[in-house]
Parts: sequence; structure tokens; C-alpha cells
Amino acid sequence: MMGKLKKLAFVYINHSLLDEVDKHDYLKAYLEGEESDDDDEEESDQEEEERGAQEFELRL
Repeated sequence: MMGKLKKLAFVYINHSLLDEVDKHDYLKAYLEGEESDDDDEEESDQEEEERGAQEFELRL
């Protein structure tokens, strides 16, 4: 959670340095990118759990 807050603060500060970029559009694009990254992480975590379960079953 703290990592996401730090990233969001970083994005907000960087936006402040860019005069011609709309703050809301910039943050929205960043957050949409984060959501897709989170989805990818959830899928990879699930795949790891499935592989671990399969390896465990093979040991039995």
C-alpha cells in the first residue's frame, strides 16, 4: 500500500512540473496503467499457486 502511495505522490509531483498537461487526465492515465499491472500480477500469482499445487501433488 505504501509503495502505491509513494508512486502516486511521485506522479503528482511530476505533473506539477509539466504545465501543459491536465492533472486529471495525467493521473487517470497513470491509475489505469496501475490497474492493468495489478491484474497481471494477480494472474501470475494464481499461476504460481497452481504450479506449486501441481508440484506438491507430484511429490505425493
